[in-house]
Amino acid sequence: MSDPSELALRLPSPERLALFLDIDGTLIEAHFGERRRGLDEDRLAVLSRLHDLLGGALAVITGRSIETGDMEFGSLVLPMAGIQGADRRYGDGRRVSPVQTPDERRSLEEVAEAVSTAYPAVHVYWKVGAMALVHRGEDQSVFDGLHALVDSLLAPSLTAIAGRGCIDIGPADANKGVALKAFMSESPFLGRVPVHIGDDMPDAPAFAAARELGGFGIAVDRNVAGVDRYIGTPTDTWTLFDTYLSRWGS
Repeated sequence: MSDPSELALRLPSPERLALFLDIDGTLIEAHFGERRRGLDEDRLAVLSRLHDLLGGALAVITGRSIETGDMEFGSLVLPMAGIQGADRRYGDGRRVSPVQTPDERRSLEEVAEAVSTAYPAVHVYWKVGAMALVHRGEDQSVFDGLHALVDSLLAPSLTAIAGRGCIDIGPADANKGVALKAFMSESPFLGRVPVHIGDDMPDAPAFAAARELGGFGIAVDRNVAGVDRYIGTPTDTWTLFDTYLSRWGS
């Protein structure tokens, strides 16, 4: 495991760094109580300073919708990719959102009905062109059965991405790696070194994309294959940020 303060000293300088951040399990703990509390003013101030220091080359890539992601950040509006990268808002305010076909809508309705019948403890959340199925229990067999049911009903143009206690359903051609590359193709990210910080299986494509583009990933709370650097908790994420700002901030 990497020491977050030492790791911060190895990050590229502000004019070279493009920083990509997951939310749950990375900036805050993954459990629902932490999500309700959200980020405090001190941590929002840290993110604002980082965003300014990097010239705007800081983006959030999350499984949440952009609207629920924004709820964590108060008045701070960041470039963000929601729904595992399918819905993207750029720094200049442009937004690229998934367009759902009638077949996809029918497929999601079938999934919602089947899940509600077979797994009444699972919460179904509708998103823009997508859906999240949240199971708050720890029974892996239930989760595996849920995933198999979803896969049997999905339209070919949709895919299910499993995370910690959640299955996100969205466009088959979207993931966090696609989103990272989309941001990296435009200013202010263009030409910089991408670093993605995330904690869960859906972050794997972003780790791979960062590596492909000359950067790297930092995993939180787990040692991930193909990711050389990992830290222990979301608190370590903030230690990394504080150390980086102490070195480079004015």
